[in-house]
This record gives sequence, structure tokens and C-alpha cells, in this order.
Amino acid sequence: MRKTKNKRRKLRIRINPTRSPLKLIMKNLGKTEKPMKKTVYTENPEQAPFGFVDRIDQLSQQVQMLVDEEEQDEKQYQLLKMMYNQDVNSEYAIKTLEISENELMYLVDELVELGYLKYTADDEAEITEEGISYLKWREIKIEF
Repeated sequence: MRKTKNKRRKLRIRINPTRSPLKLIMKNLGKTEKPMKKTVYTENPEQAPFGFVDRIDQLSQQVQMLVDEEEQDEKQYQLLKMMYNQDVNSEYAIKTLEISENELMYLVDELVELGYLKYTADDEAEITEEGISYLKWREIKIEF
């Protein structure tokens, strides 16, 4: 009996010094992939001004909200300062701050939520220690 041996062939790699294997790999990769389609975003010229106007409106609304918040903060500060310096009734505060009664109630409710005021009775509010420290901090901040 004869033993058969499987002959293995050696894989011979022929190297061509003029061609780089990297180029061959890149070339093969390029063939398998489909070229990507370029999408160009084109705006309708008639809609562009409306988008711009909408953006300007949004920005102006945001600026107005910031201005309103600043005015409200200033009125809260003035109300706290008045309450700290003297005994204030609602009529005097409405006339001095030039606001309505509803706005005054809203300001007082916000100051109570912040902890700067506390209710002592149904229609009376008193400034707290936090309110006093806020006033002192704000006065120092304004001086600088």
C-alpha cells in the first residue's frame, strides 16, 4: 500500500515593483461601492424671506421676554425695598410702582415663592431674613 501525500502548492506572490498593492486594493474597493449621490439643498427663493422674518420675530419675542423679566425683577426689588424701609399698604404700592392690583398680587406671590416674603394674615405679608439679605446683596451689587 502506498501512502498518498497531498502535495501543497506554495502560493507564489509575484511582486511588481512598479505597482503598489495599496493602489490595487483601493481600486478594488472603489469598484464595489456605488458612487454616492450628492444632494444639493436648494431653497425656494420665495420662501427664504418668510423664514428670515419668522426668525427675526422669534428673536424679538425672546428679547421682549428678557426685558419683561428684567422689569419684573426691578419691580420686585422696589417692592421689597419699600416694605423694608416703611409700612406699606397695597394702595401706596400700586400708585408708587404704577401697576394694577392683579400685578401686585402676582409680585407678592412670586416673592413668597422665592422666600423673600411670608404671609402673616390673609391680606398681610412680611419681609423675611432671606428678603433682607437679598436687598443688602442687591444694594452692594448696584454700588459696584
